[in-house]
Amino acid sequence: MTAKWVAERYEDKIRANMSIPVHSLRLTMHEEYKIQISKTIARNAKGIAVDRIKGCAVEQYKHIWEYCEEIKKTRTNSTMVVEFTPFRDPGSNPRFMRLYCCLGALKEGFKMCRPVIGLDGCHIKGPYPAQLLSAVAVDPNNGLDRALSEVLPNSEHRYCVQHMYQNFKKKHPGKALKGMLWAIARSSTIEMYTKAAEDLKKYDNEACKWVEKAPHPMHWCKAYFSPHTKCDMIVNNLCESFNSHILEARDKPIISCLENIRELMMERIQKRKAAMTRYPHSTGPLIRKIIEDRIEESFQWFPQFNGIDGYQIYNNVLQPISRQVLWPESSMLQLDPPIPTVQPGRPKKARRRDETEGKNHGRKLRKNVTMHCRKCGKTGHNAAT
Repeated sequence: MTAKWVAERYEDKIRANMSIPVHSLRLTMHEEYKIQISKTIARNAKGIAVDRIKGCAVEQYKHIWEYCEEIKKTRTNSTMVVEFTPFRDPGSNPRFMRLYCCLGALKEGFKMCRPVIGLDGCHIKGPYPAQLLSAVAVDPNNGLDRALSEVLPNSEHRYCVQHMYQNFKKKHPGKALKGMLWAIARSSTIEMYTKAAEDLKKYDNEACKWVEKAPHPMHWCKAYFSPHTKCDMIVNNLCESFNSHILEARDKPIISCLENIRELMMERIQKRKAAMTRYPHSTGPLIRKIIEDRIEESFQWFPQFNGIDGYQIYNNVLQPISRQVLWPESSMLQLDPPIPTVQPGRPKKARRRDETEGKNHGRKLRKNVTMHCRKCGKTGHNAAT
């Protein structure tokens, strides 16, 4: 009984469950053939079957150039770049280093998106472990700082607040501190950021020092984001979601891995395209829900017109001001109210009239009014007379 024979008999079973335990394979052999095989034979048989299913990793590296040409043939604007070692061992070929893949359809799609590119990395498993860097939406891990500063020196670089919190809670755990850190990150104005930072300092000064030593808030706080991108994302959920979808592909050899990702994206694009053809609105459902919520919220507002849009005669119009929490800070000393003084006599509410106004000045006297009594209804007198 050889491992090759066992692999041929159970290739379909292993294809259905590539994580099948070795002891389950041995138990199946015993139940079907009444044969007891060793752990070594079962383990080797599983490895042979998995290599056949996934494709031999060594062979796939040999065909990497052909695969790149095939991708570029299907879409001429696709970019496939392969780098390899400039030297080679005696009797061997140059060794693969890295591959850059940008499919043409996705490249065109990026042009219609906001100017935000998220970078994230995940580990590739198998006999040749490596890292897969994907460009999706918003983020940053510290290892990418140097690369981004060299390749994109003028671009805005953001950090994932969730990743920052993972480091923050190691020294400052607790739900209260977690909420305060996120309150700082979600602050949409400088005044709100300052207030949230002060609240954290009052609660835990050491935690506040951690925030002060963190990267500049322009990398992770909404209040400091550039309005150019029109994007307030502070987490890397899009990249993390992509990595979870390609979890199975990361366990395959290089070409099988790339093909799995390409097919995933091809199917996703088709499903989204079919869904949008049936969608009756001009904006996506999530954006539309935000707009509708903002419209409903605005029903409670009371606008005051300043006249600048209605008439273009005067330029010195009054502009609305922000609420108090958004007022700019002042370096002047705080003021106390003046000392109260009590005037003698009963406070008068009526305006003090000028001598020339007369007693009835400003009143509109009633003329040709007939007086009626409200008790008897007759004229000439009232209820009091």
